[in-house]
Amino acid sequence: MVAVPTSDMDTGVRAEGAGGTADRTTLLLAVGDVVFLAGLVLVGQLSHGVTPIEQPVAALETVAPFVLGWLLVAAIAGLYTNAGAVATSVPRTARTTAVTWIAAANVGFILRNGLFGESTLWPFPLVMTGFGLLVLVGWRVGYAVFADSSGRP
Repeated sequence: MVAVPTSDMDTGVRAEGAGGTADRTTLLLAVGDVVFLAGLVLVGQLSHGVTPIEQPVAALETVAPFVLGWLLVAAIAGLYTNAGAVATSVPRTARTTAVTWIAAANVGFILRNGLFGESTLWPFPLVMTGFGLLVLVGWRVGYAVFADSSGRP
């Protein structure tokens, strides 16, 4: 980790890697996205009697396509390359996150059926897309409100 002066704050922590840099806000948002998305899937599994600790492979096979779909579509949509701008505007955050999740959920369903060979009954896409919107938009809007009120990116 290297401390680098930025225009938005006195100093920012940046993790340098092969693809460039990722600031603290981007890392926080990406980790939060994955945690909330994985949590949503795991709560759904628990409600259907699947215990992730007893059946870790089943849990991973359900979580992985949606996390991969989210990370892919979020990267294409610029949610991580323009994280500071997206993260502080509540309307922009809500709109961008909602559109990104709807696309990412569909990618997740395609990956789930194609890579893992799991069929999807009709209510699951509706439930997953709807609850995913609530969870991801809620988390991202909550962060945007916090960032806006504290003056942080």
